[in-house]
Amino acid sequence: MHQQSGAKESAYRRRRDRRWLDELGLLTFNIGSLVAEGSVVIQMCWGAINELTAQAAYSRMIAKAEHPVLTELVRRIMKQEGRYLDFYEHEVRSRLEGNRRAQRLARFALTKFWSPVGSGVVPDGEEAYMASYLFADPADRKFACLPGLHGLTLLEDAARRDRPLRPRGRLPRLLSDKMAETTTAPQL
Repeated sequence: MHQQSGAKESAYRRRRDRRWLDELGLLTFNIGSLVAEGSVVIQMCWGAINELTAQAAYSRMIAKAEHPVLTELVRRIMKQEGRYLDFYEHEVRSRLEGNRRAQRLARFALTKFWSPVGSGVVPDGEEAYMASYLFADPADRKFACLPGLHGLTLLEDAARRDRPLRPRGRLPRLLSDKMAETTTAPQL
């Protein structure tokens, strides 16, 4: 299923057909950033969980590949990506500590709008396969230890398919996709 012929073309068509929705989503996100003071903490949370998913994917790749050269290469990538995760985690912790409003806002945004990067461009079956394969081991314990995010199990839920990987409805998907696109790691 996940290696269907024409998958690349299908992803291209999905992206092309969503172009106007992407522009609307960016506009919505930018307006929301001006109005909501919590947009920075949400972006930092988004960056942290996306970096955490990357680390989980790299770890799974090492475990499955059992290839010495690939393992060394991926470990080096993980070390670099780990710096981004540390940055985001520090920012999230400092912005959430003692700020109940920011904690509630971050938790709400993550549970309602977050989905793994790239989940909007592949069919649902491939999303489910990716989540169950990459997030089979609990990976978000570190994230759930942040202030106000205790017990949050986004990756475990995605792997168990307890909730849709992608937010349903146009606006939630737009916001989720835009957060993934606008959250970039700092250059270290």
